[in-house]
Amino acid sequence: MPSYSSWPPNRVWTRQWDRDHTTFNFDLSRGRIGSTWFKGAQTNITFNCLDRWVIAGKGDRVCFISEGNDLGHERSMTYHQVLSEANWLRGQGVAKGDAVLIYMPMVSELPIAMLACARIGAVHNVVFAGFSPESMAQRIQDCRARVVITASGVMRGTKRVDLKALVDESLSLAQKAGYRGVTRVLVFEKSALPREETPWKPHRDAWWHHEVASRPEYCPPVWLDAEDPLFMLYTSGSTGKPKGVLHTMGGYMVHVGAANKYMFDVREGDVFWRQGLATRPGICNMPGPS
Repeated sequence: MPSYSSWPPNRVWTRQWDRDHTTFNFDLSRGRIGSTWFKGAQTNITFNCLDRWVIAGKGDRVCFISEGNDLGHERSMTYHQVLSEANWLRGQGVAKGDAVLIYMPMVSELPIAMLACARIGAVHNVVFAGFSPESMAQRIQDCRARVVITASGVMRGTKRVDLKALVDESLSLAQKAGYRGVTRVLVFEKSALPREETPWKPHRDAWWHHEVASRPEYCPPVWLDAEDPLFMLYTSGSTGKPKGVLHTMGGYMVHVGAANKYMFDVREGDVFWRQGLATRPGICNMPGPS
């Protein structure tokens, strides 16, 4: 870990708050509908989610608590631990603006993968781990993903779902459609499907535990414009081709900050529970006001 004695760097928003923090147009007759937040400013959402709490001396507090399919499969991770794992993508040739597709069950590594993307300016696209290979292939092609992050398999009740095999099938479908842009598949090993039973392509696939452990403990954040893309989330596609909705860094930070403060009233020490779709992290222990 680096010394934080001189942090945070000089990235403070200095314009007049009540006039310059946002611009918007909601009148179609005046042009394109949309809004911008903190135009010209720079930030990184992972610095606000992780580094700031380490700097504040709260790095040893619990960040995520996850509970497995069976009793006895509970796990917790501190802010320090999460910060040290969000480090893999930088060594994979992934750059700012590149797309990374995430197809994972509800484990702590899911939000860590999202943070790892945001850390370097890659745009993550989380696909619900119950979607078919056809649906996944469609999203891989549309967002032009370069990397896929998944798990070997997962138990849903008493049924085993081989996630890695589904990823392989989706990539095969994407290749048949003409897209061959995915160069790496990172696989988190789950006990539901051990590695010796997991289908494998040696020059493309890699195990999470090996790759993350081999990287430097600290990955410095890439400072991004507030209007740079953060993640893409696709519509269901029930009425046509799924459409990727792009969320930007500054606007999303405003949204989640306001939602946690004014809608959920989340305060220091609270445990915030989220369950269900693999588009959301599990339990988050808030270290303090955001």
